[in-house]
Amino acid sequence: MPVDLLNRQTRIPLDLAQLKCLAAQAAAGAGIGARRVEAALVDDAFITPLNRDCFGHDRPTTVISLVHGVVAGGGAGIDLTDNLLGEVIVSVETVQRETAGRGYTTEEGVLYYLVHGFLHLAGHEHVGVDEESAARMFRLQDEIFDRLLDAPRDTRREEDNAPDG
Repeated sequence: MPVDLLNRQTRIPLDLAQLKCLAAQAAAGAGIGARRVEAALVDDAFITPLNRDCFGHDRPTTVISLVHGVVAGGGAGIDLTDNLLGEVIVSVETVQRETAGRGYTTEEGVLYYLVHGFLHLAGHEHVGVDEESAARMFRLQDEIFDRLLDAPRDTRREEDNAPDG
């Protein structure tokens, strides 16, 4: 499953080669399948209005997932998105604040929230569902994240000359 990872923020330097490799593995672990996913790494200034417009929260958040081809209200829509399942938008600034002092690199924090977003795209939910369903999503998120962090270094990173962008 292709994951298009775009770094749309400039404030915090990131190892994009490592993140691109891990994002593809994370999407596979989340059960995305063959559909394409776009993931954007943004700043708080970008995610705050999106969070306000989509969810009514006028503040930055770590991650927002947007499923394409679905009509509001849960009905199936016509997918005109060139096999695009959806988008995961991660605020690197918020992630860095949330993970500060927890022993994770910024890239690892971003990966954690990418996994979260991919699980939403795969149909998992933690809001408005029973506690067992929410716990199942978070357990799966932790399992995928832990598995990726335990991977040998050479499988966690593409070649050093991989293009950024």
